Amino acid sequence: MNKYGLYFDGDIGEFLHSTRRSKRINSTDLSKAVGKSPAYISQIENGRNKNPDYETMYKVFKHLGIEEEKIEDYLLHFQIKSPEREAWEEEQAIKASMEPTDEDITYMERQADFYRQEDMREFHERKVDAVFNKYIDESSEDDLVYDMIKENIKTIVYVMDNIIEHDINNAFNLITGLGKTFDEITTNEKFYKFIVKLFSDKETRLHSLDEEGMLKVLNTLYEELNRIDREKTAFGKPRQRNIINKL
Repeated sequence: MNKYGLYFDGDIGEFLHSTRRSKRINSTDLSKAVGKSPAYISQIENGRNKNPDYETMYKVFKHLGIEEEKIEDYLLHFQIKSPEREAWEEEQAIKASMEPTDEDITYMERQADFYRQEDMREFHERKVDAVFNKYIDESSEDDLVYDMIKENIKTIVYVMDNIIEHDINNAFNLITGLGKTFDEITTNEKFYKFIVKLFSDKETRLHSLDEEGMLKVLNTLYEELNRIDREKTAFGKPRQRNIINKL
């Protein structure tokens, strides 16, 4: 990939003519300066020499005052390639014609996965932005609070998408449960306050629990749900959840 781009639509002869004229350099003098016959530059400008050699053209461009670090890229614009560039292109062509090694395949897969993850992250950020901006007044005095909320929503959406991709069965149960929870909190004030306190990092820090603590919380919840089911069941056998010993 070129580091320096040359925005010129004409051919090498047209570029050379216009640049030389702007520098007020005589074509004969320029030819002599690069060790060529007096007519050399004129032949290029008139299209009679369509394939000038790289080394000479490098000297020509340098004499015209073009910065040395840009000369190779500028010449490449006109398909005039350095010996090193030609050797590199030949090497790449040979590599492309060969069967990829296991190492090549692993590298390409990692690269593809990296760009796929980046594309996915950008997609979700745009999606969350579109939804979030419907409800949040960006001019609010609490911009910092809203920015923090927004970043957490992005994290939630991104993690959910990864769960769906890698663990679809549990993802279905988790997302269905969360969906029902959010439906319920819109009409059940007590349940809403319970959920707020349950997930409040300041109040509970659920992620700090070890496995023993998580099992205690889950089994206590199961016992209470079993009690409610027993009390509400008018006839038949109520649903009873089994106590669990490991996650």
